[in-house]
Amino acid sequence: MEPLQKGSEMQFGGHETFPIREGWLYKGLKALKEAPDVLYSPEASDMLGLGRNMVKSLHHWLISTGLQDDAPSVKPSLLGELIWDADPFFNLDGTWWAIHINLVTAAKHAAVWSWFFDTFHEKRFEKSTALEQWKRSLDLQGEKERSSQTLARDLGCLLQSYSTVLPPPNTDPEENLTSPLADLGLLTHYKESGFYRRTPSPQPPPPELFFYALEASGLLSQEELPFASLVTTRFAPSSLFQMTRELLYEWLLSIHQTYEKELSVVDLASEKGIRFKSKPPLSWLKLYYKRASL
Repeated sequence: MEPLQKGSEMQFGGHETFPIREGWLYKGLKALKEAPDVLYSPEASDMLGLGRNMVKSLHHWLISTGLQDDAPSVKPSLLGELIWDADPFFNLDGTWWAIHINLVTAAKHAAVWSWFFDTFHEKRFEKSTALEQWKRSLDLQGEKERSSQTLARDLGCLLQSYSTVLPPPNTDPEENLTSPLADLGLLTHYKESGFYRRTPSPQPPPPELFFYALEASGLLSQEELPFASLVTTRFAPSSLFQMTRELLYEWLLSIHQTYEKELSVVDLASEKGIRFKSKPPLSWLKLYYKRASL
């Protein structure tokens, strides 16, 4: 996805305050495949078993995650087709990492995602602090003023999407409304203090998702990169995956073990770097699904 350029129109809201919920993207893709006209009709609520506002939210998420081609098209994207064939029930971690990467880089549709993972680097923060910094960032970009309520809803939706709450709430497991994005392990919410803490995922993403992420950074076609590019470029892998330089370097070494012919860690002038074979981003996801099925 293309980074949002200064002056491009950002869209706020759209999610109706609902994070992506378990089963939603499956329902949405199924509808796009089998009954796309119904998806945007008054019958959509009954067909999907969702309330009207939830249906509006699902429309937003299908486009923001890159599973549906942008309006006015009503069909799955190439990514949507691939996931439908390989992981229609969204059971695999790699699928959710791809969804995460698309959301972060969909600045037009999910502006707060792009800001939070690419610009806002506080490791420990309160929601009020993050909200003030996001407002300041929008002002510096020359964005027209948005209501505090709108911005707070967008930020709250993101935090709710990724947060693992501690201590865990005493709820019926069947009524769990946690977003599957929380399983990536990138954010913890300490309910008693109100603080949030961001962390690297407890499990490194599948190696193929590194190459998929390079497309988001605009780096996939270069085939030789200094290590600094993987940290400082907009939508750099270190930001997308919330990795320190040390963790990123260790991950690169492990990726080399899986794809030794496709990626190597090398010396470039005065610093470390990588050399890799370029493939289209969906080709890397196809390799991931092939490996996951073995």
